[in-house]
Amino acid sequence: MPQIHTIEDAAVIFPTFPNKELIFEVFTFLETHTRKCLAVEFCIAIVGIFLTVFHVYVLTRKVIMKSSIISVMLGIAICDFLSMIMAISVKNIITNFYRDDTPPLTMFVYRLFWVLMHFRDDVIRCSTWLGVLMAFIRFLALRFVSRPEFKKVSNISFGFYATAIIFLIIVQTTWILHELRASDAFAANNGILARITILINGLFSRVDNSMHIITNSNNSVDLRNQEDTKENIKTERTTALVIFMAVTFFIASLPAGIFILFQVMYTDVGFLHLSTFVDHFCNAILTANASIHCVICFTMSSDYRRMVLEILRIRRISSHIYSNLILLINALSDLQLISENFGVFSRVTNAISLQAGVIRKEVTIHEFLSELLHVNATRFESIVNVDVKSARFELNRMYAESEKYKRNKTIIDMFTKTMGDLKFVDEVMKHLNSFTERVESNPGDIVELVKKEIKNVSNLNIFNNNCTEINEKTVNDFLDLFDSGKEPPNPQKMDERIKKFKKSVSTGEIQKCIELLPDVGREFQTLSIWTAKENYEELNELKDTLMKFATVVQFWRKIADERIDIIRNEIDATKSIWSGSQSSNIQSQHYQNTDDSLDDSMVEYYTEKLRNTAAIASKHPDHIKILNDSKLILQMCLGSTKPVNLDKFTVFESQQHTIVDFLDRISEAKEEIFELTSLLLRGSKSYEKNFKTVKDRLLEVLYKKMDSDADQKNPIQERNRFENTFRMVKKQRGVDVPKVLGSIMKFLKTMKEIKDISEKFNVKTDVSLGKILKQSNMTDIAKCLREKDFQTQSLLKTVESVRSVEKFPGKGDVGRIHKYLMSLEKVQKTLEAVDSHVKTMHLNQKTDGSDLILSLKNSKSLSETIGLCTRALEDFEKARRNKKRLLSVQSFSNDINGLIMDLDLKNWVDHQHVLLHMFNQLNDVNKFAKKLRNEGVLEMTTIFEKASEVEGIHGSQETLYRLYRTINHTIALDRDIALKYFEDVLPLDLDFSKYQAHLKSGHITVTSLMEYYDEIFVMTISALVYSQGGTMMDVFPLKEMFTINSRPYLHANLGPIFLIGDGSMDLTPYKNDPDNMYTVFTEEEFIIFMLKREIKRDTNQNPMSCLKAVQS
Repeated sequence: MPQIHTIEDAAVIFPTFPNKELIFEVFTFLETHTRKCLAVEFCIAIVGIFLTVFHVYVLTRKVIMKSSIISVMLGIAICDFLSMIMAISVKNIITNFYRDDTPPLTMFVYRLFWVLMHFRDDVIRCSTWLGVLMAFIRFLALRFVSRPEFKKVSNISFGFYATAIIFLIIVQTTWILHELRASDAFAANNGILARITILINGLFSRVDNSMHIITNSNNSVDLRNQEDTKENIKTERTTALVIFMAVTFFIASLPAGIFILFQVMYTDVGFLHLSTFVDHFCNAILTANASIHCVICFTMSSDYRRMVLEILRIRRISSHIYSNLILLINALSDLQLISENFGVFSRVTNAISLQAGVIRKEVTIHEFLSELLHVNATRFESIVNVDVKSARFELNRMYAESEKYKRNKTIIDMFTKTMGDLKFVDEVMKHLNSFTERVESNPGDIVELVKKEIKNVSNLNIFNNNCTEINEKTVNDFLDLFDSGKEPPNPQKMDERIKKFKKSVSTGEIQKCIELLPDVGREFQTLSIWTAKENYEELNELKDTLMKFATVVQFWRKIADERIDIIRNEIDATKSIWSGSQSSNIQSQHYQNTDDSLDDSMVEYYTEKLRNTAAIASKHPDHIKILNDSKLILQMCLGSTKPVNLDKFTVFESQQHTIVDFLDRISEAKEEIFELTSLLLRGSKSYEKNFKTVKDRLLEVLYKKMDSDADQKNPIQERNRFENTFRMVKKQRGVDVPKVLGSIMKFLKTMKEIKDISEKFNVKTDVSLGKILKQSNMTDIAKCLREKDFQTQSLLKTVESVRSVEKFPGKGDVGRIHKYLMSLEKVQKTLEAVDSHVKTMHLNQKTDGSDLILSLKNSKSLSETIGLCTRALEDFEKARRNKKRLLSVQSFSNDINGLIMDLDLKNWVDHQHVLLHMFNQLNDVNKFAKKLRNEGVLEMTTIFEKASEVEGIHGSQETLYRLYRTINHTIALDRDIALKYFEDVLPLDLDFSKYQAHLKSGHITVTSLMEYYDEIFVMTISALVYSQGGTMMDVFPLKEMFTINSRPYLHANLGPIFLIGDGSMDLTPYKNDPDNMYTVFTEEEFIIFMLKREIKRDTNQNPMSCLKAVQS
């Protein structure tokens, strides 16, 4: 088998093909992977033989052999089996063709090989033509389905006859003996006769796959034209099976057909070898395709699938089990199942509690409505009990006063600037403690340490090894010869570059450097300068903090000296607006939970407009105190200090430029050595192996070239030979030699630059942070503010409240607020009428002290506890189902985190960590629920104790909703992401700590309720049965007394006779009654059944009587 290593070799066997580089690439690729295909095909054939034998066995079952398609498929399976046998037989013979060190084949083996190969080719052609026949039969069956004479094409016998006829047509010339000899006729006229023969052979061997596609396209069209009957659904599946097999045949044979076309276009001998390579590829695909025919049939045919399951002794999977498997995907979790059980328990208890409250005349209409609307009663009262008359009067007064107030633009701008300054101050104050600690750690020594490390770099071994002796210009000039983006030099300069490169290789400089690179890479990662660099970066962070702190000191001076007095004056100037007797009444509380229930979508808008204005009225003394205390603390801490000279920071930064540049340069070198080692690790598991591969292959190529091309005078040819060699190394070894050498040269250049900078390094740093701190008293100011507990947040909120007066709602907003208050007034009047009617009903209602409902003491608190325990479990499950959405955002920007901290939602800053811990706890609760869900009610209550350990993530829904509104008005880069995230968070209510007290008392609550239910159900079980239309029997109910098939409860699966057993009697015979007349319960099961209220009574005018005695 010919092997080509250069483009010149390719030109020998492909003389007429124009693109030599392309054909060289294709030939070397196919040649390299042909042996792998043979090995893969061998393994596939072994597995395929077993699958095909099983496939034939299934197809020959009587249940399966119903149509002509099956008989044709049986013929295809036999051809596939023979093809795989041949593939295994000729594997070693073909492999020997590619070995140069094996003895030649004997004539007998050579002839045997051709017999086997031709036989395999015959069965493959037969298999594909049978596929065409199968598609054609399907076409006839669909196209002429209404014509009786064509119905026989679907018979099993038709398939056998058609297969036999096709076989006889194909083999009719097989037994004619031929002699293999050279023919002048086939070679004449540039081999025109040979080309025609190849074309005809290719058409008959490959065109059948195209016929597959055409025929099956017609099948699909015919099938669409038919009605969607049940029979046609089955027909569609059969057609899909035929189409799928046709497509796989086509994909497997397409590459071979393409190369046959090239054999017709070109007579080059190389295309014969290429065709052989492609045949190996296609044969592997065909073998794989043949092996999975049984899998295709199993997937597409329900009859085939049932037969396989029966042969393998696997019980058939019925349709309802399939449905259950689908439902299993969306099955309820163990936690949800338990919560549903307690949900029934909670609803019954709540109903009893409400009824008891009505009987005792303790339930108000407001409480009832809040329960009905699922709104907290306190929140409901805060909304509907607003003094509307006073609120409207006060609103008009405040608006009138605000119109008299003359707003000063300068003061408004001052408020805006003060707000911004205070937010900046607040950000710096959060780091006040760490600031003072870091300042006291003598930061001046760090710069000197870094300078010492930089000067020492030039003395390190890794900067003084054999790599520094390489002339990178010589190597780079040589590599430029292979860069398609650069114009090639003239032959003289090309020859000069190649000779210089060979000389450099002959000195051994390059290979020594390559051998050192693993050690250089390891040593580079452990240099002591990296520790100094980390300390220096911390120093720069401290410098930034100091600059911010110096700026903050200037802000404080302005705030203490001027702005606080202005703000206090503004409070006095606007006193007529906010100091009314009813100012605090104007503010209505808004809660997100009430929004949907009361259709109160504008509450948020109005409340936001008035909240801070009303806050001034209610907290005026506090605001004045905050302003006075803030001014006093600032005056005490600032004292008579002079402003910090920020120019000194500028001088400090300018003196550090050289240090920063060097550290950046050496960091780049660190990245370059990492990229270089990553490049060399490609395709290998160790440094040493790939470094050795590069070195050995490079030297082998270069020395070989220098020996064989000593007299070579043509530099262009020599350059091409180098390029071909590099290409072969890349394909065979996976090493891109030019790229590796280029990366090495880039790294060496950086190393030399670093060494040169280190040797010349001489930086004057006479301004240090230590000196700046000594000349100022920033450390003393920071300590003073910390000791005096200066509250930036309190001052910020005060300024914000006063500023809100400047933005009092305009005429349009005030009108909308009046409209809302008028609507609220109508609601209040309606509620008063309803409340009056309920009180009248209470007066006319007589209370029965012996009522069983009233025997449940503390029903309201018990109902609340069991309800909240159930709500906790439901919230747990809701959180678990939204785990992916809750963990979708890793972190927020500093802007968003600042807003989160402003609202004291600390856990939401590091929400990922807290949520992961919460989900681990919830999974533990769910696992615990799995152990309990089949236990009794009292045993199940232990889930509450386990659930009380889950705290969730702190932050009420009200606070989170305020955060959501605040984020909506920010300009943070991740604003939209944060808004979407908290939209998902708000409905979940993840603060589970509010449930802990109730969960801990859940077990005691359920125990009390169980005692109560035991009492009332024991006493009134007969009444419970009679109320549902049933009858309690004094004697054992024998089914002879009842009408068979009567179903008074309309439950097809429940017998009309309910047996409630206490465990003393074996009721199994009645469970298995052949007439399904009995339904057997335990006492607990019967109570649960009755409480669920799932009984559906027969309400027909003439229902079938259950008792025979009644019927007579």
